[in-house]
Amino acid sequence: MKRKQKIIVFLIVTVTLLLISVLYPPPKLSVEEVERFPRASNLGEIATLILNYQSAHHGQRPSLPSDLVPENDSVFRKLFQRPGKNHGFWKPIGWEHENSSFDMYSDYIINPNPCSKILVFERPGSLYPKSSIGVCLMDLDIPSAANTQMDDNVISSMGNQKKILQTKFYDAKDFVRLFPLNSQ
Repeated sequence: MKRKQKIIVFLIVTVTLLLISVLYPPPKLSVEEVERFPRASNLGEIATLILNYQSAHHGQRPSLPSDLVPENDSVFRKLFQRPGKNHGFWKPIGWEHENSSFDMYSDYIINPNPCSKILVFERPGSLYPKSSIGVCLMDLDIPSAANTQMDDNVISSMGNQKKILQTKFYDAKDFVRLFPLNSQ
């Protein structure tokens, strides 16, 4: 008798869970929403490399991706390549192995202006022609003892201070309007 009761309870729970999953399916994410995580991750890692470079070079930022990564470091050079499919943007074979090609065909652009909050952004038009442009901004300084958890942010350590790096995604028109590159 106890075995029958256990089987009945198990069946009721199973049917209930199946009904809930059918009636309340998880929300579907757009392709762009799914692609944002690796994009934000790459931007944050590149921004951390920029801050480390800036710290080691007396406040001067790198001007090109090849300033950050040695020619023979294929692991870090992959950061400068868009995650996932290429969306039709042609690149020559071996572009990532030679500095001049690496700088020209990198999917990310470094902002060399040390006064700007923009550290790095996705190359407009080459990555996501019909979607947003990711930008990694250096938001503000926080005390090293602070434990701050924020969405879409990376906390980067530089010596005894920490910087909050914010990754934002902008429509191409808004990007050009908000960040005129000649003044940033």
